[in-house]
Amino acid sequence: MHQEVFKSSFLSAVIVPTIIALGLFSFYYYITSKHGSFPVWTLLLLFIPVILAIEGHSKKLIVEGDTIRYKRIFPIRRDDMVSLHDVYGFKADYIVSNTDDSSTKVIYIIDRQGDLIFSFPGSLLRNSNINRFKTAILAINPDIIIE
Repeated sequence: MHQEVFKSSFLSAVIVPTIIALGLFSFYYYITSKHGSFPVWTLLLLFIPVILAIEGHSKKLIVEGDTIRYKRIFPIRRDDMVSLHDVYGFKADYIVSNTDDSSTKVIYIIDRQGDLIFSFPGSLLRNSNINRFKTAILAINPDIIIE
């Protein structure tokens, strides 16, 4: 059975959390060298970038057989897998944050009635692998609309 896997870039999954961890550790070292002591429990803050790295590295969009599923370490719902024969289309949308005017790309999988099946982050489909994604999807169901 052929399987296509799409996942986040190494930069966002591993390097950014590593930089955050190094920054936290450097801050802890700086404070302890200047003031003599700092609560050791604050080193527990280093678990935050570790969790971010694990979550970022485990997020995957998998096209296998005639199904597509979104796999992550902390599942929100159990129905993040669907047969591509039940899918009507994929719709990309941007969610804009009001606090810093940044936007996040989200891709929605919709059924024939226009209802949402599930969504996944657009960062899983980068410019380098979007054509591979379209080829894998359309080979299974050529009637799918990809917006």
